[in-house]
Amino acid sequence: MARRRRPARGREPRAPGRTTAAGIYPVTSPSRTEHGVKKLRPALLMTLVAALALIANVLGWTTPLDNWLLGHRFHLADREPTGQVVVVAIDSASLAAVGTWPWPRQVHADIIDRLREFGAAEMAIDFDFSTAPTEEGDAALEAALRRAGGSVILAAFHQAASADADSGMSFNEPIPRLAAHAWLGSVNVRVDPDNAVRRFAFGEWIEGMPVLSVPALLSGRPGAIGSEFGVDFSIDAEAIDQISAIDLLDGSVDARRIAGRKVIVGATAIELRDLFEVPVFGIIPGPVLQALATETLLQQRAVVHADPKIVLGGLLTLVLIGAPLVRRLRLLIGTGLLVIAAAAIEAGALAQFAQDATAIPTGAWLLAIAGFAGVRLTGELDLRGALAAAFRRDLDRAEAVLGRVIDDSFAGVVVADHSGTIVAASRAASSILGLSHHPTLTGRKHREALPAQLSDLLAAATEQGQDSQRHEEMTITRAGGVEAILDVIASTSVLPGSRDHARAVVGSITFNDVTEQVQRTRRDAFLARFDELTGLPNRHALAERLASGGVGALLFFGLGRLKAVNDALGQGIGNLLLAAVAERARQVAGPDGFLARLAGEEFALAVAEVKPEALTVIADGLIAALSVPFEVGGSRVTVGISVGIAPAIAAAPAEAIRHADLALQAAKADSRGIAFYDAALSAQIEANRQIEVALWDAIPLGQLAVHYQPQVDLTTRRITGAEALVRWTHPVFGAVSPARFIPIAETSGLIERIGTWVLEKACRDAAEMPSDIRVAVNVSPVQFARGGLGRTVAGALAASGLDPARLELEITESLFMSATSAIEEAVADVLGQGVTFALDDFGTGYSSLGYLRRYPLRKVKIDRSFVTGLPVDLGSETIIRAVVALTSGLGMKVIAEGIESEAQSEALRRLGCAEGQGFLFGRPMPGEQLRAVLSARTSDAQDETKGFRAAV
Repeated sequence: MARRRRPARGREPRAPGRTTAAGIYPVTSPSRTEHGVKKLRPALLMTLVAALALIANVLGWTTPLDNWLLGHRFHLADREPTGQVVVVAIDSASLAAVGTWPWPRQVHADIIDRLREFGAAEMAIDFDFSTAPTEEGDAALEAALRRAGGSVILAAFHQAASADADSGMSFNEPIPRLAAHAWLGSVNVRVDPDNAVRRFAFGEWIEGMPVLSVPALLSGRPGAIGSEFGVDFSIDAEAIDQISAIDLLDGSVDARRIAGRKVIVGATAIELRDLFEVPVFGIIPGPVLQALATETLLQQRAVVHADPKIVLGGLLTLVLIGAPLVRRLRLLIGTGLLVIAAAAIEAGALAQFAQDATAIPTGAWLLAIAGFAGVRLTGELDLRGALAAAFRRDLDRAEAVLGRVIDDSFAGVVVADHSGTIVAASRAASSILGLSHHPTLTGRKHREALPAQLSDLLAAATEQGQDSQRHEEMTITRAGGVEAILDVIASTSVLPGSRDHARAVVGSITFNDVTEQVQRTRRDAFLARFDELTGLPNRHALAERLASGGVGALLFFGLGRLKAVNDALGQGIGNLLLAAVAERARQVAGPDGFLARLAGEEFALAVAEVKPEALTVIADGLIAALSVPFEVGGSRVTVGISVGIAPAIAAAPAEAIRHADLALQAAKADSRGIAFYDAALSAQIEANRQIEVALWDAIPLGQLAVHYQPQVDLTTRRITGAEALVRWTHPVFGAVSPARFIPIAETSGLIERIGTWVLEKACRDAAEMPSDIRVAVNVSPVQFARGGLGRTVAGALAASGLDPARLELEITESLFMSATSAIEEAVADVLGQGVTFALDDFGTGYSSLGYLRRYPLRKVKIDRSFVTGLPVDLGSETIIRAVVALTSGLGMKVIAEGIESEAQSEALRRLGCAEGQGFLFGRPMPGEQLRAVLSARTSDAQDETKGFRAAV
């Protein structure tokens, strides 16, 4: 409500004031200066306008306008990309398909191999490889980079060393084993003050070394390190070919989209937040920005800003030619000429940009033209009336907008005057504070309406004598007793033009509820160093502990049967088991040991002890404590445990962890379950790694072969079947024993591919043999566990046309020791197709008689260890006689392996063993040799193995 005061004696009356939600805004009368300005000559005013435009340009105030105009030129120029650049997008579909983030390094290795297979010319991977999550993943990615032969660029970048703004910058680059096989490319962008990206560096000096940017490397057009180029956003970003990473991995992409092109692999999924604001296109993903920068250099369209002297020359031209002409013409004509001049300037700037990507800063010219129009217009109007009317309108509009802005703000806003009365408040303030019974705070004293912490902050703001601002985070208790964390900014404002300074001071607080964000940040900080399930420190925290010194040795221990527990009792019971294991291990570790959970079923214990005898005692204590059955979720569970021990004194954390991991792998194969690291262990692991890498190419390079060892009737010496045995001959390693490479294939996941190939090959070869010959193929337990064995068998039979009754799958007792419903379903599926099973190495495992009764086996193979001592070993004779009697009663046949002498063959025949195989009857041979003998067989009873024995 407007009000007037009685003027003091001898003084001029005050100008009328207007009361607003934030206080009193005085309305002042035009000054004498304004009268003088009106009398200035229009030419002088226009010169002044041009000078001000030049100053604004020099000070950078016209930069936002120039950027806006350049954005429109980008839009109007509209260029197509060259098509040489392709983006492989890590989009939402790819994230959902892989199911975890960050992706395992194996996935990136597969992407590189797929791009290499499709003939990509160059690849840039915009992903952080500065850490080493797993040895297996790093090894796979290193191998892929090696195969790529130096055609891959890996990202290097600066980032803040920590959340602390004063902590400086750190440099992230790929770990050395990856960087050694790739180019480093900088992916840092230049962000302008308006948070938009318009420029890119040709390269950066990083830790004293020049590193070219990814666009410079891909385009082959490098510039000076540290120099920049403008990105041409007239190139259509939407026309750049984008391929989903999951489509690439699935192989569903047309290779012609990739062949011979430069590929940028990076994150486009919104949830990964690798997004940048750019002209024309708004928010785009980082890899698309990299692609636009690369296209800019490929098309030689780097945006270059014109010489600043052009601005001065243009303004002088406007003053000398345009100003006198416009001043003398009528208002409409003069204004029209100014509009035409502005349009002509912009058209010329657009043409110049379309020709050679030169950006002419026309903002100052347009400001000058607008100023000329303003000067010309004000010369036609009554300055006083226009200013007064405009002021009143603006003031009314400002009051309405201010009230609406405060009321509708998503943040809590409270404004109080010098008396402590709230004069304005947003609806969100009541909601955030839980004051549903007081929907409005306006008109109340803030001491009564607000929590004490906010009220104190607001009181301090109203007591300040000058403009100020204070920012802090506080925890308050909302109505109802619920705590909340608020991010609060308290401001003091002194209203200009008021004679009563105390009344002119108003205070305001703006606050947001950041409870969830703070709790999430705290939780993320916890999870960065601790395991959520057990509460133990994680691998990162273990590395920090090792780096701090004082650790004598590192013990890695892993649990056995955890997967079986999860499969049989569920993931929930498995999690309870891990928590119980952690609790027992804490008791063994004691207050001086540093216990951590690494991943899955693996734990680590860092101790100060260095003596092997004492470390063995600690390992024995772990095994003893964890071998006692656990009672979890109403189930009694027993786990096995293996312990690997490695010295940690004077070793880098990563090296100590790797050594302990190698020792754990050795411990899992040791009968005691304990192993110490030594150099020979590293050599063995490295040899296994080389075998694994070479084994990946064994099938496509034709290095694998299937040989067949005859199985004969011990009475007639007729060949009844053959066992398929895989053989590998490597050009460097020579003949590699199956006992050497099959376990490696099982642990690396290659056994499924090799097993499928052997099964298909054996079925094709058997189909060319006489119809009474059966073929036996060994099947790994891993093939059962991974599922799909039934489909593999059906496919091999269908492709070869082999009668299922002629196929026999040999399995070992270890399959049944970890039997699950999935394995039993696979057995039933194979049996349903008419294929039979034989139990291999019978008598060397556990609970053998139970397996014979429980599972539908057609044949039992007596292990060679029982055959070697015949005919003099009475113990072996007794066992064989018992097995023959038992299996005969169950309707099964018995076949003995490892027969090398006639005496052994005769003893087995006398004990009732029907069939046998071994060097006596023939060594494993190619299928062609076996088929040649079988094709020459006659109907007369004869020893069909004589030819084999003669050859031996």
